[in-house]
Amino acid sequence: MAIGRTRLADFALNSAPLPEAMRLVGSWVLDSGFRGYPYVYWAQIYRSSLFILIGYLIPAIAFFPVIFKKGKNVLFFSLFLLGALVLMSGSQPPFGPLNLFLTHIPLMLEVFNLPNILFGIYSVVAYAVLFGLGTIMFTYYVGKKLPLRLPQKLRVGLKYVFAGTVIFLVIGLYGFPLWTGAVAYPGNALLSSSNYQIPNYYHEASLWLSSDKEEGDFRIFPVPYSKAGYVAYVWPSGGYQGPDLTESLLGKPLIAEPINGNLSLSIATSIVSNSTDNVAHILAFMNVKYIVLHNDVNWKLIDNYNEQIMYSYIAATQKNLTNTLNSMAGFSYCRSFGQLDFYLNNYWTPMKVYATSNAIYCEDSEHLPEISELNQFTPHEVVILPNNQFNIEQTLHLPTNSSISDLDLLSNKTTPVLLTYEKLNPTLYNIEVDTSKPFFLVFSDSYDEGWVATVDGHKLSDKYHFNANGFANGWYINKTGTYTIVLEFQPQKLFYTGSAISLTTILICTLYLGRNKIKKQLEKSSLKKAIL
Repeated sequence: MAIGRTRLADFALNSAPLPEAMRLVGSWVLDSGFRGYPYVYWAQIYRSSLFILIGYLIPAIAFFPVIFKKGKNVLFFSLFLLGALVLMSGSQPPFGPLNLFLTHIPLMLEVFNLPNILFGIYSVVAYAVLFGLGTIMFTYYVGKKLPLRLPQKLRVGLKYVFAGTVIFLVIGLYGFPLWTGAVAYPGNALLSSSNYQIPNYYHEASLWLSSDKEEGDFRIFPVPYSKAGYVAYVWPSGGYQGPDLTESLLGKPLIAEPINGNLSLSIATSIVSNSTDNVAHILAFMNVKYIVLHNDVNWKLIDNYNEQIMYSYIAATQKNLTNTLNSMAGFSYCRSFGQLDFYLNNYWTPMKVYATSNAIYCEDSEHLPEISELNQFTPHEVVILPNNQFNIEQTLHLPTNSSISDLDLLSNKTTPVLLTYEKLNPTLYNIEVDTSKPFFLVFSDSYDEGWVATVDGHKLSDKYHFNANGFANGWYINKTGTYTIVLEFQPQKLFYTGSAISLTTILICTLYLGRNKIKKQLEKSSLKKAIL
């Protein structure tokens, strides 16, 4: 999901008008740009009369068999294509109301929030079959309409010329960016080229971070900080601009988007100005073990981006930022890999999964800096819950409210909960619990309703799932004794289901198309066995 947008906004943005979907040019990127520079230089040619005509030639030939030839193959792929085109249109008319209704199906929007991209793949598969069949039929039809007085060789030659022209127009001319290399963005004064190479020092840093097996579940805070998660790096040869790839390259979760109350933006501002001594405490509470300084940021372009929220940074000069990090309380320089400098948060303790009975209720996460200044504050021994999440705490049998001022009065002793956990995969955690009292379970991944807690095989009610610490997932567990809790991100099941459906669909299509050949091979094999 794009940073800063809801899934429904992504669904609308990635919906293709039906006429555009039919000619395979429905992406919003084709008509967008930055400060007068288009994202796709060759896009406008697809608005020319010639290319519009070629574009509609694709569905015209693909649907030719639908009109003039009856058969199960044609019917199957025709319905397949029509379904894909309907779903590709997303929120766009005329099928927008239908598709928006489908998004109300539980978890459907999480899986199908990019309709043009996802179902465009299915439309291409169906087009490939129908267009090939239609080209053969249309060529045969044209051959029949040629005057009989023409020599046979000339008639055959004209048929080949016709078929070759259609193939050239659709595959050669209409798909020219693929053959000429124009799909790779050439770059301009503000936007980098798409020709880039990821520096090897990212791989070296990833190996170093992954070597920390016992304390491997932690976050990283990047500086200079991008306000919307879009970055500009001076990677060879043409540089890089786009969504920050640091998380996938380093293999660790990144604080890379505004969290509730713009807390992360506030932290980044404090780092740049070195205006507070408790940044390390706050980041420890967010499970951040390292600050990473990207010296490979395109510093020359940062000023150009400050007027555009998508490509704007909270940043000082490279020299000032380095000096600030070296002098900031609670951090110490740790390692460098190429253009990446890592600073260790000395207050960090493992907080991926922890348990506590100390709950502090406040208006919003912006009070976290105030809380972190208290002497008795220990990140992994308290959970912060917004007041607006609870109507009547007694209804849920939650612990008595404590205010920020009460924190110094809390015992802050280790909660009597023995808790160990195993990360089976990024969407599934197995937690063993031994406790003598109810407690809050905190899971330091970004809050999402898709995360579900199951206690000894029984799903915990959604009313006990809270936004904890301003960004994380929290559950109130009102059960004592020894038992197992399973945390699972349920939308992942739909992803697996969708992948299985896609693979099954492709397999069925392949078997369906080759069924005659398979049947002949089986008959031939049976005949040989009979002869022997």
